[in-house]
Amino acid sequence: MATSTTSTQTGKPSQPENQDSRLGSLKNNVSYLAYGSAAGAAAVPASLKTRTMLKTARYVLKYIFYRLIRYGKYVVIGSIGAALGGSLLASIASGAAFIVAPSAIVSTGIGIGWAVLKFAWNHKPASLQKIQSEISSLLHLSPTATQPIASSNLASSSATPRKSFFSSAGERAQEGHDARSDERADQEHLVNRG
Repeated sequence: MATSTTSTQTGKPSQPENQDSRLGSLKNNVSYLAYGSAAGAAAVPASLKTRTMLKTARYVLKYIFYRLIRYGKYVVIGSIGAALGGSLLASIASGAAFIVAPSAIVSTGIGIGWAVLKFAWNHKPASLQKIQSEISSLLHLSPTATQPIASSNLASSSATPRKSFFSSAGERAQEGHDARSDERADQEHLVNRG
């Protein structure tokens, strides 16, 4: 009696050829994403678009990983400080310790919230920076702040627009930058700027 599936010489059922090539391509792409150029020449995707996307995705994932490690350190330090402060304050006045020094869970939430707000503030778009500078000039009542600004000057007076994080990350990835050192450099730039 003949079977409905064809088999190869080894006795395994045969699969369509394109399924094997898709699986091999997927394995190569995952290998290239995980190991980069260290995966070997066989793992490098043939398509320039695929290679660029995988290189950029690898860079962004590494960058985010090291940023999360940095924020994790902030959370641990904040939690330790809150725990020490809470136990010190509890020994002095137990009723005030609950209000003044929050628990580790609350302090972790505060630390994460502070990190997100700090990141958002330091990476705000140029339009918000322009509005912020106009508000500060109005508050200082400088002579130029009391004069009306023509709407045509508003559009042309902005500095060169900042690139989005993902476009600059893609460029840095294609140039071969290391995500860890770029994350450190970004952090140092933000600390020195503010």
